[in-house]
Amino acid sequence: MFVENIYLRILFFVVFFGVSIWGLFLSFWRGNVSFGFNFPVKYIVLVTLLFFGLVFLWFSFGASGWMMLWVYTSLIVWLMYALWVVLPLFLLRDLISIWYKIPGFVMIIVTGLYLLVGFYLWMTTKTTNLVLENTGLSRDYRFVFVSDFHAQALRHTSYVQKIVNKIQNLEPDFVLIGWDLLDRVKPEYIQAFLPFNQFDIPVYATLGNHEKIGKIPLDISLFEKTNIKFLRNQKVFFEDIQLVGIDDKSFWSGKNLADVLDESEIKDALYTILVSHQPYKLSLMENYPIDLQLAGHTHRGQFVPLSWIIGLFNDYAYGRYDENGKIAFVSQWVGAWWAPIRIGTQSELALVELKR
Repeated sequence: MFVENIYLRILFFVVFFGVSIWGLFLSFWRGNVSFGFNFPVKYIVLVTLLFFGLVFLWFSFGASGWMMLWVYTSLIVWLMYALWVVLPLFLLRDLISIWYKIPGFVMIIVTGLYLLVGFYLWMTTKTTNLVLENTGLSRDYRFVFVSDFHAQALRHTSYVQKIVNKIQNLEPDFVLIGWDLLDRVKPEYIQAFLPFNQFDIPVYATLGNHEKIGKIPLDISLFEKTNIKFLRNQKVFFEDIQLVGIDDKSFWSGKNLADVLDESEIKDALYTILVSHQPYKLSLMENYPIDLQLAGHTHRGQFVPLSWIIGLFNDYAYGRYDENGKIAFVSQWVGAWWAPIRIGTQSELALVELKR
């Protein structure tokens, strides 16, 4: 999320940090009870503030050259995120305890298994097939859409290489990326995407909101050593298919979706694909010859219960949407924000097949 008004930004961060501290305290407090430790509440408050202080260091020094500090504080952030993930488990235990008191050692085992399942769902990337018939194209096409890598210090080249290998096995005609390649802007993370040079097919990408996060502005030229080509409110043709890529709205500087689409100079074509980081209502594109919109960003909530309500904060949450002959598909992405844990969602590549 990116808010330009300074007062709204201050309000957003006050609410965000307030809710985060309260959620972290709840996780420690209910986890303490669930595991049968029963430490005094004052100690839980101190530990909560200490944790949040370390997280503040993570944000403050995230763009510094202090790699070990970055690694250590990243691990702290991962742990904090894991506590948020298991909070519903602790609250469910509290509800069950009305009728039956679950032993602490059982909760420790259940929590460990819960987090292992979440790690497995992040590690195993599934392929979702989207087959579109009667496109009017001169031949059949297949391509891969992927978004939200969120590369960072502890999720780097080997992680991207695994995804590249899986894409190569699908033998696509081209690759589209809905961005958030980086978790935050750090030049050293860009080398993680050198595995994309193994492709001998076109790879196109757009910019996401995380390319606005960091102490330095994103320098697109740093990606010149990869074969990733950026579509910044631009179009390009791959044979019969018109590919249109637009920047995330955090880059729009007062523009709206219509302004950005006009700037892209979309033409009539046999088939037009719009790649955007965030999903937009298809009704907003009714005056443009767009057949398919591909987006990411939502992460499908990443874990329950957020996955149940993520649609309240986005035009579309996940999956396929059809409206007046246009189609939108929102991926649940390949990466993970903060800790590599997913509950109720899974890392995903989308293999799109366009049938003539």
